[in-house]
Amino acid sequence: MLSQNKISRRIFTLGMASAGICDAATPLINLNKKHSSLVDLSSRGQLFGNDDSRPFLEKNSLYFDPEPELIKYDAIEKDFTPSTNYKPKRDFELTLTNANTGEKIIKSVRVDKFNHGINYTELDYFLRDWRENKIIRMNKQVVDIFLQISEKALGDNNALAAQITSGYRTNKTNSYLRKLSRNVAKNSLHIKGQAIDFTIDNIPYAKLKNIAKEHAFGGLGVYDNFIHIDSGPFRRWRS
Repeated sequence: MLSQNKISRRIFTLGMASAGICDAATPLINLNKKHSSLVDLSSRGQLFGNDDSRPFLEKNSLYFDPEPELIKYDAIEKDFTPSTNYKPKRDFELTLTNANTGEKIIKSVRVDKFNHGINYTELDYFLRDWRENKIIRMNKQVVDIFLQISEKALGDNNALAAQITSGYRTNKTNSYLRKLSRNVAKNSLHIKGQAIDFTIDNIPYAKLKNIAKEHAFGGLGVYDNFIHIDSGPFRRWRS
């Protein structure tokens, strides 16, 4: 009986060992069988899809910006005379959120600091073309217009938050948007870093529009849910 138990245990042990060997010999990934890749490279990493059927530029979209064409762009740009540089009258905190990427930065605007405490290089990156991840030196005049509108919108507060929907656009991005809607200007001032689209949180939109009309010395486009400002020639339009 004892001998039979030893044999049974020996057979059981050998069986378990051989099963482990068989499992170990079975590859985790069968290279002879086609598997779907973990990362879909079919689009070749392109940021610009081929699907133009999305309602990307509907009237109520944050990205709908039918900026008027500048017929004689270069001549008009030369004729444009910038207003006086922005000088804050008070200290305040400005929280900026990129509505496309979710990035957020907090700027402390100060009366007695160089450039009012604003790091314009950091703003250049924040306002970059997020689709191509490319940067341009943003026109200081349009940034100053934005800061002036922001300060005026403070009211009795010492801080406010703004949503940026569009800053710099490359020619490729602008062409892509024009394929979706011919209302997008061919020579958009976004291409030269001279335009910003934004809205400010927790302020009546009618009040924000009135403030923008008072302080936007260049172009001003008023839409259902955001405002376009630029440092181009004086002109006004609405959606």
